[in-house]
Amino acid sequence: MIGFTIFLKLLLILSNFFVSKVSCSSCEQFDDDGITCSSIEALINYSEPANPRKLYIYPQDEEEPTVVVCDEAFFENFTSVIHLSLTNLNLLQINEECFSGLDGVENIVLDDNYLTRIDMGSFRTSEAMKVQTIDLGRNFISKIIFDDVELPELTYLSVALNRLKTFELKTGHMPKILNLNLEKNQISSFKIESKTLTEIFLRNNRIKFFQGTDLVLPNLENINLEENFLTSITPDMFANMPKLNFITISHNLLVNVSFPKARKFKDVDLGYNSIKTMTNLNLTVGRIESFLNLESNKIFRLERGSLNIRKVKHFYCIKSKINFIDKYFIANTFMSLKSLSLQYNYLQSADIFRANNKTFDLMNVYFSFNRIRKIGKRDFKRVPKLEQLYLDNNAITRIEGGAFDTLTDLKVLSLVNNLLFKLPANLFDRQNALILLGLTGNNMPFFPIPGWDEGTGDISNTTTLGKLEKLFIDMNPLQCQCMDLIKSWAKMKKIKLVIDNEFVRNGIQPTCIVNDQGCRTDVGKDFIYYFWHLFNNETYINMLHTEDNEEFPSFGNANRVFQSIFEDFWT
Repeated sequence: MIGFTIFLKLLLILSNFFVSKVSCSSCEQFDDDGITCSSIEALINYSEPANPRKLYIYPQDEEEPTVVVCDEAFFENFTSVIHLSLTNLNLLQINEECFSGLDGVENIVLDDNYLTRIDMGSFRTSEAMKVQTIDLGRNFISKIIFDDVELPELTYLSVALNRLKTFELKTGHMPKILNLNLEKNQISSFKIESKTLTEIFLRNNRIKFFQGTDLVLPNLENINLEENFLTSITPDMFANMPKLNFITISHNLLVNVSFPKARKFKDVDLGYNSIKTMTNLNLTVGRIESFLNLESNKIFRLERGSLNIRKVKHFYCIKSKINFIDKYFIANTFMSLKSLSLQYNYLQSADIFRANNKTFDLMNVYFSFNRIRKIGKRDFKRVPKLEQLYLDNNAITRIEGGAFDTLTDLKVLSLVNNLLFKLPANLFDRQNALILLGLTGNNMPFFPIPGWDEGTGDISNTTTLGKLEKLFIDMNPLQCQCMDLIKSWAKMKKIKLVIDNEFVRNGIQPTCIVNDQGCRTDVGKDFIYYFWHLFNNETYINMLHTEDNEEFPSFGNANRVFQSIFEDFWT
């Protein structure tokens, strides 16, 4: 670091020797109470300060700023300034003279410079100076000196994106501090004591372990320790943070997690760690009331009795290689669950809500990207308040009649990218709240149009699917006359219909399949066997679900599913 400082000082000498003064340096007034200048020199030479309250100094256009040392009272004629910003000026150093005269300044921004060392006394040049926020982000700071300095009104300090390895703070230094941002440094050790701090960001550092005495923060509500090297969480770590509500410890190396006894937390994020079994989560000693995220761990099994998180409302366990869920897990673990996310796992069944005859208040269920093959009549009987159900990108070949009968509040249903050949005729009889229905990328030669009489071909205007606004049914081998009927029905009901795509319009895929017998509901699977590959274009599916279709986002392709279990479809 000494060598780096010498290099910067040498750069200062060379820049003053070789770089000519920028002739176009200037200042401009804006908003009646603000000035922007291209350099400190331009500010000094500015003839009409007009008592600005806001002062922004940064190089403009293609100007190349020289290295700056702020060791004089450059701003003593600007006593009215409340906000001072010195950004991207190649500022190398500041001392206690720099801000002399700025007794009324409240906010100081020094980001994007070359500062390597900060004496906090520079922000208290007089007893009258009471700065409220300081931003030192994106510098090269390796040391912060507090000594006996007190910043009595400071509420926000950011030293993000610097080179700090250690950090110490006591209540006496900042008696009113609320928010401290230390993310993206090289911190491995710290000792922070504050009676007022409510939020601290230690994300993306090199923290492997800390003790409860390292963080004595009686009013802290939010802590972010994401992207560090923590391998375990013990109750002692948070013992001196009695008001802590939000904990983010994702992207670490956690194997074991245990929280303090009889403590309540609202949100806990443990995603992207190395938790292998639910027994490694000793959450029975701590209550989580709102959100628990276990995304991208290696849990494999969700078994009853392993967690005591009955008040959790949102449970995410995405990409955790889950292949088994105990039939009593949901019933015994949750009482107030509103949202359940189990995408990108290895589930083969959606039958996880039937134990103990308990009814759940779930509103959103996400089972996308699993290996579910069938939806049974009773799978969702115990979740009558569901509003969104995502079953896309599975291997579903069959949905039993009445499977959605209890879901009268359902607004969004996605069955995109499955192996559905036929839907029960009355499957949607009770879905009068449904707004979006996704059936893209299946094997369906027809769609059970409510009110359609196969014998006469007439369509009566029923109340079934009465609130449907969008129907996605492209990438299916629809019979041509069935397609015409669907279009007529959609027009009558004022439904936005997605029935073709770019490949159809460009002649790469057929629009539909001609059946000389008209629109038949009894067409056999052999009819589809010959045509299915024409309607499952990998390039199109990737495009559809990453760009054009925000309502039903997806990141896979149906061909992957077809290739792996296609033979089972015909048995």
